[in-house]
Amino acid sequence: MRTTRDPNSPWGHRLWFADHEFDEIMDEARLRARSSLITEGAGVDLDALLERVYQVVPDYVDLPDEVLGKTLFHPDGRCQVFIRRELADAGEFDHGARHRLRSTLAHECAHIIIHGHLHLVDLATPSLFGDPPPETPKVLCRMGVVGSFRGYDGKWWEYQANRGMASLLLPKRETMDWLRSALEKRQVATLSEALGIGVGQEIIRDLRRTFDVSMDVTVYRLQELGSLPTNPDQAELEMKP
Repeated sequence: MRTTRDPNSPWGHRLWFADHEFDEIMDEARLRARSSLITEGAGVDLDALLERVYQVVPDYVDLPDEVLGKTLFHPDGRCQVFIRRELADAGEFDHGARHRLRSTLAHECAHIIIHGHLHLVDLATPSLFGDPPPETPKVLCRMGVVGSFRGYDGKWWEYQANRGMASLLLPKRETMDWLRSALEKRQVATLSEALGIGVGQEIIRDLRRTFDVSMDVTVYRLQELGSLPTNPDQAELEMKP
């Protein structure tokens, strides 16, 4: 990770990560939870990760339209995560809503993991200028950015949170191990080959069901890992639960 000045950033500077760092950071967070946290069909246990590592229990509340979730960062390092109540209620019965819920939780979790230190304030050291310590928590809200990998509007912190979300929901080693096994069972060498003979979509749908994630996140992650071509004809897969 490196840091550069950025006057348009909420913090006056921005963070830069190499691609591999997102996987390493999220793997370390899961390791700190002292559990693999992954169950077939349910994926990564995001609630356990948030509670065990960051002492955060998400609150499901009424939020403004289009806001799926928000995180409050307190100056002393405490965090609060709020998730849209309707999304949680719908997630009990609808695959799409559950995947949006999991993506939102993972996005907020990624913000805490990657950007939490940007909000810390040294409350024990008095200001040289006599300024009172800040008391108001900083808020990051989500409005239509969770799981959006198409286009970039300059909000690098949201892009990074989505990268972290994908690494968290589909950990590199576990995803590649699963994919390798699925390809071997069908006696094909690559996902491109599987798509060519008509079994690739089945593999991808099985992968998303195993890790309980949306098709958009699955496709993006497989492309990011170099396993799925970026050819639109192959990437536009049928949306099935």
